[in-house]
Amino acid sequence: MEEKPVNLATERLVRQAPADRPLMLDQGDVDYILACLAAIRASFGVEAVPDQPLTKIPGRDLMRRLVDFRANLRPQTDERRDAWAHLASAIMRLEVASAFAAEWGRRKD
Repeated sequence: MEEKPVNLATERLVRQAPADRPLMLDQGDVDYILACLAAIRASFGVEAVPDQPLTKIPGRDLMRRLVDFRANLRPQTDERRDAWAHLASAIMRLEVASAFAAEWGRRKD
């Protein structure tokens, strides 16, 4: 079985997110990400919405979930393309929260 090559850009996104704690997300970010995941569930028929609050999931796990959906789902209808495209914005929100968390951690040291 042939392995997929590692996408270094998405691995960077995953690894910059904190592995040991959730990201500090405001309610608007949480609502947006949940809406994106609900759209993935509705259009692709896969369970995308986690069974625990986003504010309880370690940042790295949440980022991995989103980048894996983006990398592995193949949209072939307009509805699926829209849901899939919105994942990029959700990932960007997590990327900003990860950068903020890293900067906050450096300032506390």
